[in-house]
Amino acid sequence: MFLVRPVVGPLLFFVLMNIYSSFPIAAPETFSGQTYDLAAENARLHAELHAAQELAFIDHKSGLLNERGLAQRYAELKRGSPPRSTHSAAMIDIDKFKHINERVGHLTGDALLGELGSCLLAHLGSDDIAGRQIGDGFVVLMPNTPLDAATERARAMRDACDQVTTVRGKTIHLSVSAGVGPLTLDGDLAEATQLADQALYHAKLTGRARTSVWSPDLKFNVKSRSRVQHAAGVLGTRLLLYARK
Repeated sequence: MFLVRPVVGPLLFFVLMNIYSSFPIAAPETFSGQTYDLAAENARLHAELHAAQELAFIDHKSGLLNERGLAQRYAELKRGSPPRSTHSAAMIDIDKFKHINERVGHLTGDALLGELGSCLLAHLGSDDIAGRQIGDGFVVLMPNTPLDAATERARAMRDACDQVTTVRGKTIHLSVSAGVGPLTLDGDLAEATQLADQALYHAKLTGRARTSVWSPDLKFNVKSRSRVQHAAGVLGTRLLLYARK
């Protein structure tokens, strides 16, 4: 009994080795094929993740960048811009958009945002960055573009997009105003586009359906359009908020 037990271990090992050797072993190319499949699957998942991340930066109403997407592209431009580069911006919105929504409904108003987004997209420069901000406010960043060239482009956009269109069975005059100014790359996007925003408000105050260009003699008694709108709401629409030197 005691003499047999030491033999069991080696014998069992020998039997198991014979059983294992009877199974076919996959050739190296099979494993490499599996590796290739895993790589392809990883690439597919990576592409889907990238597409989902891109969608997170798109405004579904206009088809342009949303505020997050604009902020990201502005940050990239700010980081990669050489010293003394010249950039411009255009601020564009729909005239009396609130009244349009009240008259034809928000669904039609949303469709109108899509119309303007498509029109702007069709007239952008190759390096331009366009997106929609809150409400009906659109911004176009024009890297390496001096103010005079940006003005021509903004006027062409406004002229092309200011049109009578049919949306959801309703005929609407899409009246558009634009303001153009230097893109300063100072602070956040709102600060960087402040001069174009002031020019846009000037276009609104002087009749709408036009393009205004910022210049040093164009001055507001408040720093931002949001504060102007707040003051107008508090003090009344007949308050004169624009002053020219």
